[in-house]
Amino acid sequence: MIVFQTEDHAKGESILVIVIEPDNLVRMEKGDPVTLTSRQLGGSLEAVSYPARFRVVVTYEQDSGRLYEFLQRQDRAGLMRYLMRGYQLTGSDGTPGKTGTA
Repeated sequence: MIVFQTEDHAKGESILVIVIEPDNLVRMEKGDPVTLTSRQLGGSLEAVSYPARFRVVVTYEQDSGRLYEFLQRQDRAGLMRYLMRGYQLTGSDGTPGKTGTA
Protein backbone atom coordinates (compact mmCIF):
# COMPACT_ATOMS: atom_id res chain seq x y z
CA MET A 1 0.00 0.00 0.00
CA ILE A 2 1.19 3.46 -0.82
CA VAL A 3 0.05 6.27 1.47
CA PHE A 4 1.09 9.89 1.28
CA GLN A 5 -0.21 13.27 2.29
CA THR A 6 0.08 16.43 0.29
CA GLU A 7 -0.91 20.04 0.76
CA ASP A 8 -2.17 22.34 -1.98
CA HIS A 9 -1.34 25.68 -0.39
CA ALA A 10 -2.74 27.68 -3.32
CA LYS A 11 -6.16 26.06 -2.78
CA GLY A 12 -5.79 25.65 0.98
CA GLU A 13 -6.43 21.90 0.75
CA SER A 14 -4.99 18.85 2.47
CA ILE A 15 -5.10 15.56 0.58
CA LEU A 16 -4.50 12.03 1.83
CA VAL A 17 -3.83 9.55 -0.99
CA ILE A 18 -4.21 5.80 -0.38
CA VAL A 19 -3.25 3.37 -3.15
CA ILE A 20 -4.40 -0.20 -2.61
CA GLU A 21 -2.11 -2.73 -4.31
CA PRO A 22 -3.08 -6.30 -5.32
CA ASP A 23 -1.67 -7.97 -2.19
CA ASN A 24 -3.50 -5.44 0.01
CA LEU A 25 -6.77 -6.26 -1.74
CA VAL A 26 -6.27 -9.99 -1.14
CA ARG A 27 -5.73 -9.32 2.57
CA MET A 28 -8.75 -7.03 2.73
CA GLU A 29 -10.94 -9.68 1.10
CA LYS A 30 -9.99 -11.96 4.02
CA GLY A 31 -11.19 -9.38 6.54
CA ASP A 32 -7.81 -7.73 7.25
CA PRO A 33 -8.66 -4.00 7.16
CA VAL A 34 -6.39 -1.14 6.21
CA THR A 35 -5.64 0.89 9.34
CA LEU A 36 -4.04 4.32 9.19
CA THR A 37 -2.84 5.89 12.44
CA SER A 38 -1.78 9.40 13.42
CA ARG A 39 1.72 10.16 14.70
CA GLN A 40 0.20 10.93 18.09
CA LEU A 41 -0.88 7.28 18.29
CA GLY A 42 2.42 5.91 16.95
CA GLY A 43 1.59 5.88 13.23
CA SER A 44 2.88 7.90 10.31
CA LEU A 45 0.06 10.33 9.51
CA GLU A 46 0.62 13.99 10.27
CA ALA A 47 -2.15 16.36 11.29
CA VAL A 48 -3.64 18.02 8.22
CA SER A 49 -2.96 21.71 7.66
CA TYR A 50 -6.41 22.46 6.23
CA PRO A 51 -8.93 20.29 8.10
CA ALA A 52 -11.92 22.20 6.72
CA ARG A 53 -10.75 21.39 3.18
CA PHE A 54 -9.53 17.83 3.69
CA ARG A 55 -9.87 15.25 0.94
CA VAL A 56 -9.14 11.50 0.90
CA VAL A 57 -8.39 9.79 -2.42
CA VAL A 58 -8.51 5.97 -2.39
CA THR A 59 -7.38 4.15 -5.53
CA TYR A 60 -6.50 0.64 -6.65
CA GLU A 61 -3.54 -0.06 -8.90
CA GLN A 62 -2.52 -3.41 -10.31
CA ASP A 63 0.79 -2.12 -11.77
CA SER A 64 2.63 -1.09 -8.60
CA GLY A 65 5.95 -0.80 -10.44
CA ARG A 66 4.66 2.15 -12.42
CA LEU A 67 3.69 3.93 -9.21
CA TYR A 68 7.08 3.42 -7.61
CA GLU A 69 8.72 4.94 -10.71
CA PHE A 70 6.77 8.16 -10.07
CA LEU A 71 7.74 8.09 -6.41
CA GLN A 72 11.44 7.51 -7.18
CA ARG A 73 11.37 10.59 -9.44
CA GLN A 74 9.50 12.46 -6.67
CA ASP A 75 6.83 13.25 -9.28
CA ARG A 76 3.71 13.44 -7.12
CA ALA A 77 1.86 15.58 -9.68
CA GLY A 78 2.50 12.94 -12.37
CA LEU A 79 1.50 10.19 -9.96
CA MET A 80 -1.78 11.97 -9.18
CA ARG A 81 -2.54 12.44 -12.89
CA TYR A 82 -1.84 8.74 -13.46
CA LEU A 83 -4.00 7.63 -10.51
CA MET A 84 -6.86 9.90 -11.56
CA ARG A 85 -6.75 8.87 -15.26
CA GLY A 86 -10.16 7.20 -15.11
CA TYR A 87 -11.81 9.70 -12.76
CA GLN A 88 -15.45 10.16 -13.61
CA LEU A 89 -17.49 13.11 -12.47
CA THR A 90 -21.16 12.44 -12.02
CA GLY A 91 -24.03 14.87 -11.93
CA SER A 92 -26.01 15.30 -8.74
CA ASP A 93 -28.77 13.22 -10.32
CA GLY A 94 -26.39 10.26 -10.78
CA THR A 95 -26.02 10.63 -14.54
CA PRO A 96 -22.61 9.85 -16.03
CA GLY A 97 -20.29 12.79 -16.29
CA LYS A 98 -16.97 13.64 -17.82
CA THR A 99 -14.05 11.19 -17.69
CA GLY A 100 -10.58 12.45 -16.69
CA THR A 101 -7.39 11.67 -18.57
CA ALA A 102 -3.78 11.08 -17.54
